[in-house]
Amino acid sequence: MTSDLTMTAALDRQLVWDRGDSRRYLRVRVTAPPAATPVARPPMNLGLALDTSGSMSGGRIDAARRAAIGALDGLGAEDRLTLVSFASDATVRLAGVEMDEAGRRDARRVIAAMEAGGNTNLSEGWFQAVIAATESPSRTGQATRIVILSDGHANAGVVGASELARHAQELLARGVTTSALGIGDGYDEQLLGSIAEAGGGRLLDAEECDEIETVLAAEVDASAQTAADALVLTLDLPPGVMAEALGATTARRARNGVEIPMGALLRGKPRDVFIALTLPPGRPGEQLKLALTLHGRDAATGAAMAPLAAHARLTFAEARENTDQPRDADLSLGAAGAWMGQILRVMAQLNAREPAAAREYAETQSRYFHRYVEGLPGGAELLEQMALLRARATREWDARLSKEMHYLAQRNFNSVEDFRGPDKESWAERLRRS
Repeated sequence: MTSDLTMTAALDRQLVWDRGDSRRYLRVRVTAPPAATPVARPPMNLGLALDTSGSMSGGRIDAARRAAIGALDGLGAEDRLTLVSFASDATVRLAGVEMDEAGRRDARRVIAAMEAGGNTNLSEGWFQAVIAATESPSRTGQATRIVILSDGHANAGVVGASELARHAQELLARGVTTSALGIGDGYDEQLLGSIAEAGGGRLLDAEECDEIETVLAAEVDASAQTAADALVLTLDLPPGVMAEALGATTARRARNGVEIPMGALLRGKPRDVFIALTLPPGRPGEQLKLALTLHGRDAATGAAMAPLAAHARLTFAEARENTDQPRDADLSLGAAGAWMGQILRVMAQLNAREPAAAREYAETQSRYFHRYVEGLPGGAELLEQMALLRARATREWDARLSKEMHYLAQRNFNSVEDFRGPDKESWAERLRRS
């Protein structure tokens, strides 16, 4: 149930310059506490859309089979599994099969028989997985969660990232969440990332074959710990206030402010959203009220959750008082991390197609970033990373480095750990030796 969810709003600084153009960072934190005692979760419809195109031949298809079989361990007897393989076309292998002993035997047999060959009709595999999972007999409260596993670029069926994202958004509104697991260095992280973000799920990454099983198992476990889905944060803004949600690629304008789709909230893992605010001028002592509302869906029942509300206030002040005020160091460091995630995503895109624009962007961001982070406890590493980005902005980055940057940006926004484990080489380490 979502009655135990909480939402708070806090600012890095409370005062803003009365002459305008102050920049402040708002942190919105949404929390669902861990269950006090182990409780039975609602049954789940899990759909796997598995790429079996020619590029998956050899070790990758073997690893994908092991991962799919391993995912069975995270499912109970009342859960249902749908499995669709896709190459040039899509084949429904299992459709909403209950994971009792007979269902598990069937699943293992079907998974073991899958072979690789053909093109990558990702959209057809995904759509068929959704149809098979949602048309199967279901119980009240079953959540439908689709995971796409692919190592390549969509080259058949629907291939445009924006169109696929639109489908993902429509499916989310119908109660279906979509995550995407990219395998190796050849997949399209922007396309899979667009699907996952619009679909209320997560972008996942398995650089090596032996990571596929670990990552998929972690995703199934995370799905089982979901407290709320399809979260949308609405920020109502006073006139003249501009807002940018850091790392939120699907944020959109609302009538009086901005709407920020947040996806899912896991129990015991707070979600932080950082919003950069640019403020207008005002009279000293005058206040600006920022009103926030959170809507979403209870993951246990599928019903709309009761909206949560929070607010924060900023006060106009003259120059000296504004300059002398302290700031919340922990919140500021979190904002800097979210900002860095956004910079990484943009830099990875620009480096691939416009190196000169990447250099210009890095230089501009570096000036503002250094000004904000300098002197912040714990900020030295971020400043070193920013300097590294600026120094190597025009070098040709390989596909893996770009994926690590994109993946970190999405993990930051989703407030989740790296499902591959804690020992992966960081993007900065890779860039230093590039």
